[in-house]
This record gives sequence, C-alpha cells and structure tokens, in this order.
Amino acid sequence: MLDDTRSRTTEMSDTPHAVSVLQDLGRGTIPTSKRYEPGHLQMLRLLRERVISAGRSAGALTELVFDARPASGSSPVHQVRIVFEPDGAPIPQAELEPEEHLLKLYYPASELERLRQLLRSGRDRLCYFWQGPTPSRVHAWLFTSP
Repeated sequence: MLDDTRSRTTEMSDTPHAVSVLQDLGRGTIPTSKRYEPGHLQMLRLLRERVISAGRSAGALTELVFDARPASGSSPVHQVRIVFEPDGAPIPQAELEPEEHLLKLYYPASELERLRQLLRSGRDRLCYFWQGPTPSRVHAWLFTSP
C-alpha cells in the first residue's frame, strides 16, 4: 500500500475520483463529464534531497528540496521544493514553474516532521501534479512505496 500525502489545496471530495482519473489517463481515454476536464499530469520520482541554507528562517527549517526525475515523458520538472508556511497562514496552491524546471508544494509548518520522516524513510518517493485547463484547478500528491 502507498502512503499518500496530498497537498492541502486538494479538496477532500476529489479523493475517490483520483484513481479513476489516473486510470483513464493511462488508457488514453478521458470521460466527457465536466468533472473530468482535460489537463496536464506531471509524474516525478524524487531522488536526492538537497542541502539548502536558504531554507531556514530564524533557525527553523522552512523548506525541503529534492532533485527529481520525470516519470512522464512530457514533464520538464527536475526539482521539487516543499515549502512550509507558518501555521494559521493561508496555504498557497501547488505551482509548476516549467522555465525553472521546478514544482513547488506548500504545507503548514505543523506537517514538517511527518513529511520529513515520510520522505527520508528510504522508500521510493513519487510526486504527481495535475493542472486543469485553468491554473486554478490544481492537485498535487506525494507518495512513498510500501
């Protein structure tokens, strides 16, 4: 079983539909329902964690950065940056910056230790990022292998 850590910007009501959308994308068929608007799916394998000095604020860690290898042919991403926002602050939606070859994910600071343990567990780490036809439709998932 995969451990699933979704970005806080993903609506809980979309969870049951994620698997069916990914299966339809894999078969090359997209349902015609308005709920399943076509978009772009980025699949990445997280590789080595980068040591960063700029990712600290007053001595506290504020981001994790990983090199990434595209697991889908169309992905321009080679780095994933996980940014931890102060608890209580609004959490921005995930962002794809193709010019920078970068995917940014945002989580509250209270999730730092849980994500750090998950991502440093020695398991395979994957990240899926889906963006709909408009930039306001974004979902991001982090997974680890069993």
